[in-house]
Amino acid sequence: MSDALLSLVLYEKKYVISRDDTLYSHFLSTGRDFIRYLDEAISIADTFGTRDILENIAQQHTRYRTLFEKEAKYLKSHQAYGSDWYKAEKEKVVEGMIEELNNLDLYIEDDTKGRIKGLAEAGTRALRVALVMVAFSLALGIFIAAGLTRSITKPLSTMKKKTQEISKGNFESPLNISSPPEIGELARAFNLMCHRLGEMDKMKSDFFSFMAHELRTPLSSIKAGISLLEKNTQYWD
Repeated sequence: MSDALLSLVLYEKKYVISRDDTLYSHFLSTGRDFIRYLDEAISIADTFGTRDILENIAQQHTRYRTLFEKEAKYLKSHQAYGSDWYKAEKEKVVEGMIEELNNLDLYIEDDTKGRIKGLAEAGTRALRVALVMVAFSLALGIFIAAGLTRSITKPLSTMKKKTQEISKGNFESPLNISSPPEIGELARAFNLMCHRLGEMDKMKSDFFSFMAHELRTPLSSIKAGISLLEKNTQYWD
């Protein structure tokens, strides 16, 4: 837009001096290009500040073109007119457009810096959130791992104690472990083993009791026979 504006001013000044219709046509063509650039800039403006500046430039351009076209009519008709006044007004409008274009550059520069700063701050916040989430996930993972470890080691410790009791001959008090499922399955197999060991221990006790009873009767007979023999021996003597 700055280049198109400078071209406009150049064609306008040359036309005022030479009154060449070709220069007038170039002025109109360049003016259409300037308006096209301006409309494109307005269509992509994403802030109220940028849009306000562009609309001010559009109004000043309309004022500048109106002044030039009125002056061109006077020049074509060779009528006397206040050339100094038109010159001063056009220069005032052109200076206003140049100032607005400079303001637009500064505004865009400040807005870009602000957005970059905002992106940097957003990145910092995102990094902090990510670090917090990582720390939370790590703590949660440690907590879950500790819970899983305890859920495994505690039943194993219970089974260890029960094994020690079995080694002492205590087959009662079955294990009541339901979780985790694998340990629960092992506990059920362990209880079954304890039950069968208890049955075998009972069978062993019954067997020894039976054998003791069966052996006690003949031993009593033998003892009685020995006593009778001892008495008979004493009689014969």
